[in-house]
Amino acid sequence: MRHITYAYLGPEDRAGKYAKKGTATDITLFNTKKGDVHLNMVTATRFPDKIMSLLYALDLSDEIILQPDKIDRSLGEMVVAAELLGKTKGFVRAEGAVDATQLTGLLAKTALKDLTLSTDPEAVFREQLYERQSQRPAEPLAIPVDHAFPVKGVGTVALALVRSGTLKHHATLQSFPTSKMAEVRSIQIHDVDHESAPPGSRVGLALKGAEPDDVNRGHVLAPKDSLQVAPPGVAFETGLSPHPFSKWAPKAGAALHLFHVLQDIVVRVEEVKGAAPNLRLVLKPEAPLTKVPHQPAILVDIDNKAQRLIGRVQF
Repeated sequence: MRHITYAYLGPEDRAGKYAKKGTATDITLFNTKKGDVHLNMVTATRFPDKIMSLLYALDLSDEIILQPDKIDRSLGEMVVAAELLGKTKGFVRAEGAVDATQLTGLLAKTALKDLTLSTDPEAVFREQLYERQSQRPAEPLAIPVDHAFPVKGVGTVALALVRSGTLKHHATLQSFPTSKMAEVRSIQIHDVDHESAPPGSRVGLALKGAEPDDVNRGHVLAPKDSLQVAPPGVAFETGLSPHPFSKWAPKAGAALHLFHVLQDIVVRVEEVKGAAPNLRLVLKPEAPLTKVPHQPAILVDIDNKAQRLIGRVQF
C-alpha cells in the first residue's frame, strides 16, 4: 500500500478532475484510490485572502502540483510558501494564458526549479500522479489533526495525516499541547478499517475519551510526554532565516504569527539579536506551542498585505 498527498496550487475546480471532493472548510480535501495507491489532494480554499489557508494545504502535502492560470502576486506567494515549508517536489503545469516556458523560467531562480514539467494531456497526467510515494520519517509518531467532529453512534472522529511514525489500533495518545489522553478505537483509510497506518497515510480516527474540541486543528496526537510544549507567556530564543525576497525589518514589539504543523500561534518579538545570516529572535507565544521534530516552522506577518511571509524559524 502506497500513499501520496499533493497540495494543488491552481484553480480549485481543476482539482476535482484528479480526485473526488471531500471535506471542505478553509481547505478542501480530495481523495481517490487506484490499485494499492491512495492519492490525496488538498487545496487552499480561502487563499489568497487568507495566507494560513495556503500554509495548511502545503503543510499537509508530500508534493505539490503548481498549475497557475495567471502570473501574479499570488503565484509568487505560493512559490515562497512552498520554499519555506520545503515542498520542492512535484509537478508544474501551465494553465490558461500562462506560457510554460515563461513559468519554468521564473521557477528556475527558485527552489522549485526541479518540479517536473508536464505538458501531457490531462488523462495522461492523472496517471502520472499515482507514480509518486510519500517519504515520511519512520519515527517519532506524530499526527497533527486538521479536522475533528462528532459522529452519531461513533463519537469523536479526527481527520489527519500521519506525519511520521506508524499508528496502531487501540493506541492511547496524548493530544498536545494539552494533557488530554485519547484511545484510537478505529483507523480508517479511504473508509476501510485498518489495524495500523504507516507514515504518509491520511486517516479518519474514531477516538475514545476525547471531545472534538480536545483534538481539533492545532492539536498533535502523539505518545504521552513525547513532545515538547513551549508554554504561553514564556519567551524562548530561536534563529530566523529570512526568505531572500523578504524585506521584513526585525523590530522588538512586533506581533507576528508562528506557523508549525497546522498550529497558528501569535507571538511577540521580545528582543532582536544579531543580523542575517545569524539573526536570532526572542519570541513570546500567546498560546502553547507544540514542537514536532523534523517539521518546519515559519514566521508570518498576516497584516502586511504586500509581503506576508517572512522566513523559517529554527527551534
